[in-house]
Amino acid sequence: MENILHARPTPVQPVCLDAVPSPGLLSDLRRSNLTVPTTNLEEVIERSKKFQETFPSETARLHVLLQSGVDSGKLEDFVHSVYPIVHHTCLNLLRDFLDHKLRFGTSPEKLVYAGMDVVSFIDRLLKKRPMCFYGPGDRYRLPAPSFKEGFGGFNSVGNNEEKYPLVMKNLLTYDEMKISALVSLSSWSWFVNDGRRTNCGRKDNKDDYQTEGVIVGQVGARFEVDGVMEYLDCLVTRQQNRPENGFGTPSAPHINAVWGKFWGGELPTYQDATTCLQGQQSKEWLAPFEYTRVGRENIFNITVYKKRIAITAEILLCEANSRAQACGKKAYVHVVGLGLGVWRAFDEQEELYVEAWGDAMKNVCNLEHVAFVDFSYINCTSVHGTSNDQKFPGTNIVIKFSKRNLHDKVPADCILVCNYAWDGNSLPGNEFWVGMLGSTGDCAAACSSCVAEIHNPHVNPLVLGAAVRIATQDGQVLAVSDYLELIRPET
Repeated sequence: MENILHARPTPVQPVCLDAVPSPGLLSDLRRSNLTVPTTNLEEVIERSKKFQETFPSETARLHVLLQSGVDSGKLEDFVHSVYPIVHHTCLNLLRDFLDHKLRFGTSPEKLVYAGMDVVSFIDRLLKKRPMCFYGPGDRYRLPAPSFKEGFGGFNSVGNNEEKYPLVMKNLLTYDEMKISALVSLSSWSWFVNDGRRTNCGRKDNKDDYQTEGVIVGQVGARFEVDGVMEYLDCLVTRQQNRPENGFGTPSAPHINAVWGKFWGGELPTYQDATTCLQGQQSKEWLAPFEYTRVGRENIFNITVYKKRIAITAEILLCEANSRAQACGKKAYVHVVGLGLGVWRAFDEQEELYVEAWGDAMKNVCNLEHVAFVDFSYINCTSVHGTSNDQKFPGTNIVIKFSKRNLHDKVPADCILVCNYAWDGNSLPGNEFWVGMLGSTGDCAAACSSCVAEIHNPHVNPLVLGAAVRIATQDGQVLAVSDYLELIRPET
């Protein structure tokens, strides 16, 4: 197969993420309720036992770990260590999204969003989810009290035609899933094995892997279903990208305008993107976007895709830097290929994924507590010209390309910080909850770590919007109050 990236006349341009918080956003954050409830290990274990779902694998559950001799104080610290993370540039997007829906949304949307601030919105994004949600047919299983299982129907959630139990009061709309995919969720965790894809919760010898570390749920770009989520922003097709569908300069208010503002330009019509691709750039707003052809007719927006990936990359880098700094060590960052399996749009997408990571390492300042970035099972050999075991330019970060498992050992002076492929519309584990233990990285993480409990809002009350942290350009992860203090001199 011809490499469509290398066939383009110009190299892929770097992306840079930046934004100035709007006055409306700052007012929103200042009035937010940031109260976080108190809890302890005993309470979380009790909530887990009352959780009305079966855990297909028990070995990584908190009460089992406690019985096996893991220190109770350590496990309680892990429970308390959880928080969601958003990138600082996404804050304006969250507020703009709410404002648009309050003005132009459906009746269910206006009802749900009435009086909602950004922190409350993040809370909703974390909690209004099915147990699992997967496949091109959107197979799902709802939590108690419904327990309904089925396929499809989520396109009607939030519409005036929505029908119980697929209603916005209880579940995210497809528009919201696209936002929730930008939210990461992090904590310390105990590990029961090396986290290999087929671990299925089997216990390994503790000497053979890292027994504890930071694990971060992150979501890749989903191109599995036409016309929703990242497909709308990154894929340009003849049928989809028309003015009547909100592309180019739409005649009526459209949510695409909110996303276009976020990405840096109007989402193009097919004709505009085709003209740009042919080198006949007829409109100034097309300048920020770079394209490549995918298949016979479709066009891929390289710039938007790279910005989307750079957001998750910068979050993980900032989180690794912050967690390592807090314990006086360096971070070994294990990077998985988010969205590079069944969700991918084309074969060479891995190159863009790794390039976006390179952009992120250039853009984030002060990553002095990150020692290694290891791209695991990603089919590339260099990032921005930096090969395996070389230092990334301008940093002390050693780049690795490997086939290591999620919880394999790291150097003694490092903590392990690993991400796993979560979903924007499921609880941590996703297919784990229907017993598919060896099918995905999501399942492997739920079987090998504590994410099925510690990252579960039904079990751990500390999984909430009020606990949100903000990843900043200087490599920190800050609470809302600290973020407001940081930007005060600039505003």
